[in-house]
Amino acid sequence: MYYIYERSSTFIMGKMNQRTGLVRPDATKSYKTLGAAKTALTKMSKRYRADLLESVNDPVYRYGIAASGYFHQNIENIRKETMQ
Repeated sequence: MYYIYERSSTFIMGKMNQRTGLVRPDATKSYKTLGAAKTALTKMSKRYRADLLESVNDPVYRYGIAASGYFHQNIENIRKETMQ
């Protein structure tokens, strides 16, 4: 399983709303393959670029993709340690 997570806050992001283009945190959303996660991130990026011409907050740069085991062992734990 793979997660799309926000790099700054490590929130696991859910699916993009097709109508508004918003992506909200959803801890239950995971992707079975790396290809599926990359496709979802590409769709988010294309929708963002269609709405705004800035590339500063493009989802490709704001979000990352990680395997579930790696996410829970490394990324999530590092975030917990820095918050304490």
